[in-house]
Amino acid sequence: MEKGTTGAGGLTVQINLSDFKPGEARPAIALTAIDANQKIAGLVVADEKGMIVLSDVLLKSANEIVLGPVAKEGDDIAPEALLRLRRDEFLRQANNGVFNLARSIWGGWFFHIRCVSGSVRKCRRGPWWFDEIYRLATQPFALPDS
Repeated sequence: MEKGTTGAGGLTVQINLSDFKPGEARPAIALTAIDANQKIAGLVVADEKGMIVLSDVLLKSANEIVLGPVAKEGDDIAPEALLRLRRDEFLRQANNGVFNLARSIWGGWFFHIRCVSGSVRKCRRGPWWFDEIYRLATQPFALPDS
């Protein structure tokens, strides 16, 4: 099916990442359809080129479309990192088969900050100059004999 075509298979959309440079890592993109009861109607993951195929059934049941990074079980994604659109708004923007995402949206999909409680221990050695600063700070200062 060509980009932007609808048929028995639904709608095929190319997710275009604005300011994407050759050689950059491409984030794994997921499209989640939310129904009128705020329940997940379906989830579609884009392929490595950013192509998404949405079935007619999924499009009809969707009230809202949410674009964001692919999350693993237990991952917390900040709500402000997600792009939420009404179904008709998504379809209007993707009417030619291409949906453009600005870097300000997709650029934050690589790093997720997780709040933790308790104690954290550093398990790797710091830079060499930490030892040198400690050595200089703890030894007495001696003036050279004149």
